[in-house]
Amino acid sequence: MRKSITTLANAVLMPLKISALKAKDLKELQESKNNLIALYNARCKWDKTTNDTIYCIVFSKDRAMQLFAFLESFQKNIAPKVVIHVLFHTSSAEHHKGYSDLQKIYNNRSVKFHQQHDNKSFRQDLLDILSSRSESKLLFFVDDIVVTEKINLGDLAHFDTDKFVPSLRLGLNLTKNYTAQLEQPQPQLQPDIIADTDKIVWTWADGAIDWGYPLSVDGHLFLLQEMLDMMRLVQFSAPNSLEDALQKFKPLFTSRLGVAYKKSKIMNIPCNKVQEENKNIAGDIHQDLLLKKWQEGLSINIDN
Repeated sequence: MRKSITTLANAVLMPLKISALKAKDLKELQESKNNLIALYNARCKWDKTTNDTIYCIVFSKDRAMQLFAFLESFQKNIAPKVVIHVLFHTSSAEHHKGYSDLQKIYNNRSVKFHQQHDNKSFRQDLLDILSSRSESKLLFFVDDIVVTEKINLGDLAHFDTDKFVPSLRLGLNLTKNYTAQLEQPQPQLQPDIIADTDKIVWTWADGAIDWGYPLSVDGHLFLLQEMLDMMRLVQFSAPNSLEDALQKFKPLFTSRLGVAYKKSKIMNIPCNKVQEENKNIAGDIHQDLLLKKWQEGLSINIDN
């Protein structure tokens, strides 16, 4: 088995003309190879007993109003009822007060809040949280998502995450990638893989743009232990750099099958940006303006 994972890691290098690569590129390729081998070694030590329980976590920063919209839509549309965990960070006392408001609202409901210790603690805080969990699967969200359709998590929990990466954000209703501002073709579907008539299946390697991007933290489901071991092998400081770092393991995921509902179940609304880790486009409704509206007692109408 060790030979097989080494062969897979070497396959990352083979298509490239090594002699033409810069030293930095060679270092990154070697790092990717080492990470793949280290992940394989970690897999050999996993507890093979699994269950269909899902741990749900949402990342949030300075977006009390947007997080409230997500939480309300989550509780309205998700069944069975599950605890949603919020890992949040704030840049000011005013934004912190917004999260204190949320904690009071959800005091007796199934939302648990975890505050980052400081500006640089995101990675360690996330590892600490996930290391203590007993659930088998991990479902990521971010705070500018709204759940737009009814979802039964049992529909997703039974999928073998060694073979599938289930997605709540993809569906046949999507034909354009917002971030890249590009039309994106839908993948070749494989209708005979599963019996569920409300879902679609494709191979991530055959997909373009969103349809070829399995390692997303926007509504994708993973094996918790696998994700935890991957995160231990890479460095990151916030949700965006986490997602970027996870792409080092993409060769292990593109051969897996994507599975999604025919109509996407969640929608990301990038009306603002609270990070500087990338240059993704976003709207110009500033989070401070939304905080002011929140302080005035307003909230986002998720029914619209």
